[in-house]
Amino acid sequence: MQIPRSREQARQVMEYLLSGQPELNEIVSFLQTRPVADAQTQELLGYRDVLWDRRRQANFGHVDLDIVGTGGVRRPRYNVSTTAAFIVAALRVRVAKHGNRGSVKPNGSCDLLEVLGISLTAMTARAVESLATTGLSFLFARDWHPAFKAIAAARAEVGYPTVFNLLGPLLNPSQPKHQLVGCGNPAVAQIIAETLMELEIEALIVTGSDGLDEITLAGASQVIEVRGDRMSTKQIVPEYFGMETVPESELVGGNATENAAEFLAILSGQGRKSLVNLVILNAAFAMSLVDKSYEIEPAIRTIRNALIDGTIKTFFLQFREFVMAKQLAI
Repeated sequence: MQIPRSREQARQVMEYLLSGQPELNEIVSFLQTRPVADAQTQELLGYRDVLWDRRRQANFGHVDLDIVGTGGVRRPRYNVSTTAAFIVAALRVRVAKHGNRGSVKPNGSCDLLEVLGISLTAMTARAVESLATTGLSFLFARDWHPAFKAIAAARAEVGYPTVFNLLGPLLNPSQPKHQLVGCGNPAVAQIIAETLMELEIEALIVTGSDGLDEITLAGASQVIEVRGDRMSTKQIVPEYFGMETVPESELVGGNATENAAEFLAILSGQGRKSLVNLVILNAAFAMSLVDKSYEIEPAIRTIRNALIDGTIKTFFLQFREFVMAKQLAI
């Protein structure tokens, strides 16, 4: 297989990869030629075209937002985007978060949800109903894109992120109007921004200077904004928003069990200050993306108050009860 140079060539490559014809070692060999840093806009669009046609389909109605990262951050990390999804949904933003298990260790969004007592099977079965009733749904990528199974073993054997890791943010089956996308590489973030512009999705693509695929508190963050046919890039620091820059060590997370404990602490008003501020800042940018009239500082105050008064925790408990109701009745 040759490296695709156009959208059509990328479509042909993906069709072949999913056809069942190539041997495992051929797929592995090809993936090894496509590290994340080599991604190109037309290549991603071509791969996405084929996978999109094979997705599991459902009518989700209007969806305001997805908050998603490209992953591959090779250090212990907290599930910022998953926590932010609960926060903004509790504040009446309709969120369908596309996610997966952790690619490096079991600490992805779906790993966390399982530890928090939410069955992935129930979550998928009630995805549309959950969004309609609660304003939030989590879409387990493996359930909604079964075609990926054909290349799963090869991706696991490669053992490091490839351009295929960048497809998750492009394949949310609910077709959200806005996306907050985290990407740990600023050059690759530019490619993702160009791709989302082609797909006519308004977005913020954020990169922490510490390599975090979130807006970070450990230094500056790059923020690329995509609105229609316009794109702009800026650098921000925590001090712009009344927060302090902290050492990277204060933002460290753990496995899904450890992160679940952090999650419940944050929702109970007892979380680590650095993690609380990290989550609040990312959630505030998500809210401002959906509602352009929402300034960051007022959004921060609204979110902080909602955490303190228990609004977010109550929403989480009600969401879990709704998703699991039929499961528990069986």
